[in-house]
Amino acid sequence: MQAKSIPNFRFCLIGFLVLNLCGGCAALDRKLEDSQLTRKMWDWHRVLKEKFSADDADLSSAEQPPAEKNETALQAFFEHQVCWPGESLSLIAKWYTGKYQNWQQLAVYNPQIDPKRIRIGQKILIPEDILITRDPLPRKVAAKYLPNYFAHTVRHHGETLTRVAGWYTGDPENWKALAAANPDLDPEFLAVGYEIYIPEDLLKTRKPPPQSDTTMSEPKVQKSSVPAEQAPAPADKQEIELFGPKQFPKG
Repeated sequence: MQAKSIPNFRFCLIGFLVLNLCGGCAALDRKLEDSQLTRKMWDWHRVLKEKFSADDADLSSAEQPPAEKNETALQAFFEHQVCWPGESLSLIAKWYTGKYQNWQQLAVYNPQIDPKRIRIGQKILIPEDILITRDPLPRKVAAKYLPNYFAHTVRHHGETLTRVAGWYTGDPENWKALAAANPDLDPEFLAVGYEIYIPEDLLKTRKPPPQSDTTMSEPKVQKSSVPAEQAPAPADKQEIELFGPKQFPKG
């Protein structure tokens, strides 16, 4: 019994080893297949990652402005500061660029500005490629768009800024303020037809002055009421007696 059992035991052991070996080979094959699948998955992951990265790059480049627009940061600008009531983006465009329509370009370069509501103190950038003047926007130009704008028109030769200031503001010394509000005028020479803007904060009356208060003509010399000395009357002529025979009427 013992002799027969030993070969059976050997056969069983050999069969068990063969089964384990086959199972190990199968497991090894599965591991190899899993590793190959894993490698393929990583390859696909790498391909997809590269593809999506390229798509993101294209999308980000599409969202950015063109290269010529990115040069805005390097473009030269002139800066205007809003100083006067009555200023608007179209008026600023007209003064500095010569066209009201250029307010749209100013709006693009100044996105922080509300085109319908310009406030004093705001700074507006103006591209130098459309700039035609660097002279500041005068108060007189902006004031023309205010409802209470008032200006005096020179009508007579000899008018002076001092007399105009005295009449409309009540103080002749305000001629300096009028000169500052009208930088286009020569304070020493006011030609007929010139328009002198009177700021509302200085205005006392809108009634035009009479000619006698605005002209600088020399006063007319009045004739003296004292009568001029009359020349002495000529002495009465004495009758001259005729010498000689007198004629008598005939009887």
